[in-house]
Amino acid sequence: MFGQERLEQTELYKREEEQEIQEAAAELERLAAALRNSGSFEFFKDDGMRVQTHMPSRVTMNSEYVQKKSEHSVRLTFSWMEQ
Repeated sequence: MFGQERLEQTELYKREEEQEIQEAAAELERLAAALRNSGSFEFFKDDGMRVQTHMPSRVTMNSEYVQKKSEHSVRLTFSWMEQ
């Protein structure tokens, strides 16, 4: 079942870049404001294409802090079912 779910997965957007902590915080604030004000958010891919999603009023939010030796990571994930 897990393999089938991966086959049906479509990655619409993924980005990784080093930023100053102030830039990362500003990006999180922009996302939070968009969700609070319109229930949607958008990203612009490197090729200029816009990716936009609308979220329902109730979502599941997962937060995770992981440390592997000297590497630390924080992940925030929002999930919901299409209605």
